Amino acid sequence: MENLTLNLYDFIDRYKCNTRAQTGYDKLQELIDNGEENKLRTLLRDHHVKSITDQDELDFREDVDSLFQFYSLLEIACIIQFVPDSKEFPEDFRKETLFILDQSIIKPYYFKHYPILLSQNLLNRIQHPKKRENTYQPKKVYPLFNQFLLLNKTIEEDAQVEAFLWFLDGGRYGDYNIADLWKILNNAQQIKKRLETHPDDQDGLDHVFYGYFKFLGFIYDFDLLLQRTNSFPEIQSAFWFYHSYWFGEMKKELKEVMDKTYDLAEGIINEYQKVNSQFNIWSNLKELSNEETESINKDIVSESYASIDNFKIRINRVLNANYKNITVYEDIFA
Repeated sequence: MENLTLNLYDFIDRYKCNTRAQTGYDKLQELIDNGEENKLRTLLRDHHVKSITDQDELDFREDVDSLFQFYSLLEIACIIQFVPDSKEFPEDFRKETLFILDQSIIKPYYFKHYPILLSQNLLNRIQHPKKRENTYQPKKVYPLFNQFLLLNKTIEEDAQVEAFLWFLDGGRYGDYNIADLWKILNNAQQIKKRLETHPDDQDGLDHVFYGYFKFLGFIYDFDLLLQRTNSFPEIQSAFWFYHSYWFGEMKKELKEVMDKTYDLAEGIINEYQKVNSQFNIWSNLKELSNEETESINKDIVSESYASIDNFKIRINRVLNANYKNITVYEDIFA
């Protein structure tokens, strides 16, 4: 148990202290202590009802979101028994966590406007401690948790991915919005132009463009990780729920954008087949017969389609909530 407590202190130090999560906590505490409930209610409003454009408000929301990311990670750490049972949390940490999670003015933010089930379950875990039902072997589940944390860093510390997700969530850069990304994905020449733009000359839309493809790569890798957790459905579901805002709440928007990418990729393959009838990419290899050359080109097309199909399967498996197991969180809805 002593080792688990040390893990908890290290976890807090790594993911909360001196981070935006701590800044978010401090800002919330200050507003609550000063009795500025109306201001806090405005700052934590549903942006779909009233948009947020002021930079100070945007910074505030990012700090608060970082705090809830910390709480969600802590819930996963509790699930895999990387940290002690909540009843054994240090009292000061337990109180400060409840100070935020149990505030009536904050609850709508993570229960209603942007449902964060992991943070909700952490509140339930602290308020109603119970004996753990599952016991995991650290050597089997800790490596999975480490892989999850490392994979998260690839998007949480990437400004281009952040730019894409901001667009996906209704944000703008100047006059650009998500519709402008769709226009690019529908135009092979525009894609070529963006790919050839020097980093020093890239604009906000270029960042969104590159962020989109990075996020696709993340989802692909995330599915690989989730497949490795098939023997641990509770952990698998918790990993998925950590990103559930994008995979669940924003599924429609994500799918619309990705369908355009699939269509474009298939269009490129079709175009290759047309070009191949006039120019053979292997024509300089004189030793190959026409039959051999045709066979090679068919293999290229076949493998290309297979790669797209495999990509679709992995992406759709994540977006379609195949890893969502709501029974993991049944206590919340009891």
